[in-house]
Amino acid sequence: MIGVAILIVTGAVFQSNGAKYNMLVSLGSIAGTLVIIMLLHYLTPGKTRQSLVLGKRGMVVLVMYLVVLYGATTVFILPERLPRTVLPYLLIFLWYLLAIGLLWIDRFTPQRRVVERTVFSVRDLSICVVLLLGATVLFSLISQVSYAILLVFFVSLMGAGVVLFSWSVIMLIKQRISGN
Repeated sequence: MIGVAILIVTGAVFQSNGAKYNMLVSLGSIAGTLVIIMLLHYLTPGKTRQSLVLGKRGMVVLVMYLVVLYGATTVFILPERLPRTVLPYLLIFLWYLLAIGLLWIDRFTPQRRVVERTVFSVRDLSICVVLLLGATVLFSLISQVSYAILLVFFVSLMGAGVVLFSWSVIMLIKQRISGN
């Protein structure tokens, strides 16, 4: 439950900040995201978490999407902010190449049987949605407090990202070496 509370606060704080603390925009964006999640949930009955693993076609679609995303939007979204040197582009390309390579390697890793179980009931999820919407309203109203929390989360998430990425790579290498 602590993890869920952190996710709710993080989501609400980042959303409020992204909408420049405009409560209606924040709520509209959160509501739109929740509608998409609900639609995907109801349109894919019986799907498991394992079905989210990208196959060959999914990987090709992902790479094509990234090329279109960067190629098309780079020209139209604040082109004056684009770096004038090659190094930033090269680093971004290498990070994506590394991430896609790790996803590609992981798809060949033997899968353990995942026991699917429901962690939250519909009632629990409904309560979480209400709390998320309430937190979004609250953090839209108290922008100074919200911004301070945002900074703490942002710095914490950068550190957690490095730790989780390193742990994931180590676990992937261990699985590939042991064959489990």
